[in-house]
Amino acid sequence: MNSPTDNYYHRTSVTVVERVADCLDADPLNIEPLSNVIDPDVLDAFADAGAVGADSELRFRYLGCDIVVYGDGRIRLEEADAPSDSEN
Repeated sequence: MNSPTDNYYHRTSVTVVERVADCLDADPLNIEPLSNVIDPDVLDAFADAGAVGADSELRFRYLGCDIVVYGDGRIRLEEADAPSDSEN
């Protein structure tokens, strides 16, 4: 039987924070809260099995990383390109 703690650690929002922190070589507890960028409950609901089509995408940027969460629960994370001088 899963405890509420087990369910917490399997949430998409927690996985995103952990992967971004790993990319930044930082402690997940010491980075900007994900909720400053996207509602974690919305993110988790989007990635729940069957909530949307498997090919659906939710895209956002968080701490210099471009993140794509797919409807089937996959997560793609890439470091965002630095803006060019003309974009500053």
